[in-house]
Amino acid sequence: MSKIDEVKALITAGEIEQARALVLGGALKIEIITSITDGDNSNSDPQIRSVIDLLNNEIEHELDQNILNHRHHQEINNLHFQEVEKAHDTILQNLQSLQQIFSLIQEI
Repeated sequence: MSKIDEVKALITAGEIEQARALVLGGALKIEIITSITDGDNSNSDPQIRSVIDLLNNEIEHELDQNILNHRHHQEINNLHFQEVEKAHDTILQNLQSLQQIFSLIQEI
């Protein structure tokens, strides 16, 4: 069962607090991927990947070694880490939206 199906089932069963815990746990994690594509739809495009997990206080970065050989690697690196810096705000905005949704659900 997918997470969204789990949440729906919990809400339908009236288990609002469990649904909220499940949603909020997932909302505290964000993945950012910046890749360079050359238009051939290959799966070997060089990329930088970051996962930020606020619940477990973990940040993971993966850097494809091929990206270092790309002529624009510095610009790509800068762009990626600008997005990583903004991720905290994105997570907070998502949490606020989820809180509003759950407040509305509880009123029903």
